[in-house]
Amino acid sequence: MLRAGTFEGQWLATRQGRQVKGKQTALLPGNEDKVGYWLTPPDLMRKLDAEFHFDYDACPYPRPAGFNGLKEEWGKRTYVNPPFTQYAAWAKKAIAENELGKLAVLIMPVHRYVGRLVSAGAELRNLGPVRWIHPNGDSRVVSFPHILFILRSKEERKCPTCGASIPEGKEPRAAREP
Repeated sequence: MLRAGTFEGQWLATRQGRQVKGKQTALLPGNEDKVGYWLTPPDLMRKLDAEFHFDYDACPYPRPAGFNGLKEEWGKRTYVNPPFTQYAAWAKKAIAENELGKLAVLIMPVHRYVGRLVSAGAELRNLGPVRWIHPNGDSRVVSFPHILFILRSKEERKCPTCGASIPEGKEPRAAREP
């Protein structure tokens, strides 16, 4: 029997190989909504769990009746594979839980170019909204934030945690993968 919010929800569903075909809008007993579920592939889930040792799943499948991962208190080490809607709400909840001293690991889609830049070892800085200037002198602020991607030369690469230089060949694995 699955318990609401325990990590067993998605882990058990993926480990047993349950899949919903078609558009994967799963209207299962106990689920009163029309949330579509896309389950984390079992091999990816095993790798993530081996690294992070999850004790809570904020988006369990099947979702027990009345359960809302955005309103529940999360565990100390939470995995989040949210529905493909309301990303901002899930990000805000993860930040709030992290401020309580908890680990939150979210999987969310991004544009391909973002993945390529991150895989190449780019540093990311949140610039917030930017006031852009038109050549005619007009300016405007775009409401969404902008991210600065910094691809340093191999000589300039530094550890994002401690600032130490990273010797060539010792870059994070993701930075070396194509």
